[in-house]
Amino acid sequence: MNNVLKNLSVKSGLTAVLGLFTALIILVAALGYQSSTLGASSIDELNRINIEQLNALNRAQVNIADTQLFFLNHLDALNEGSGLWQKRISKKLTKCCREPRSVLKSSQQYLSQSKESTMQKR
Repeated sequence: MNNVLKNLSVKSGLTAVLGLFTALIILVAALGYQSSTLGASSIDELNRINIEQLNALNRAQVNIADTQLFFLNHLDALNEGSGLWQKRISKKLTKCCREPRSVLKSSQQYLSQSKESTMQKR
């Protein structure tokens, strides 16, 4: 090994060093590209999960707003008073109370399932 280094010319040594540096630069570029691709796919997956969770929350919020509007409209009708209206509204109110609870439960289940699946993927 010592004889090889003694017999190596300056031109050959500089060419070897240049080749080594070129290989290192290409290696660093390949590792950077790989980590960039992995980071982009992770961000896309987080975005997809976030959109799914926000859609479930938005649906629940819309259902709650619809229920509030329904209650306010029918409360006004009850205050104006009509025996027929009171019977109809009481039936609708009992039905309406069940729907938001079921939507809220399904939204909570969906969010817990997506949270569990996210934890399992890690």
